Amino acid sequence: MKNFYILLTVFILTSCATVPRIDFNDPLSIESGIVKTVDEYRDSIKIEGPISASENPIGKFFGSTIVLPGGNAKKLSARLDDKKITAIYIELEDTYQGEWRYYSSATDINQQSMNMIEVDRRVGSCVQGCNLTEEITIPIGLNYLKENANKGINIQVYGQRGGTKIILSSAYVRTFYEYLIKETGG
Repeated sequence: MKNFYILLTVFILTSCATVPRIDFNDPLSIESGIVKTVDEYRDSIKIEGPISASENPIGKFFGSTIVLPGGNAKKLSARLDDKKITAIYIELEDTYQGEWRYYSSATDINQQSMNMIEVDRRVGSCVQGCNLTEEITIPIGLNYLKENANKGINIQVYGQRGGTKIILSSAYVRTFYEYLIKETGG
């Protein structure tokens, strides 16, 4: 019986544990959120930065704005083959309500047109309107990360019926860039 109470106490305490939040202004916190996955079948490595999420406004209720917490989720990711970078992406998963925006183009704060790849569109839960999610990736190069390491990334994504912004802090961009340099030995 004593073992049961010990097990129950451990279960209760671990269920109350929270996942640590990433401080996107602290390089050590950002680096602790970077995930490295090895694909032994392809002999490649995928490196994913932590998800930086912000709220998406979805409407008004008695004059107050209602938001979808974490509706605008973005991260940096890269693929390495034989310690060489083969791809770097900005990934966006944007959840909102209303009509499909049909994202089709993106431009950064320096008026640089960005290539964009549509990944997925899906309908989520439908309570007082449906949650719509569009996923896109924007391929970038190592030089783009280096050029934006001290000012961050600020991209406007455009669609037929609206748009969204991708904003990543300079600390996030610099930390991810430095992590890639360390991983490639360069």
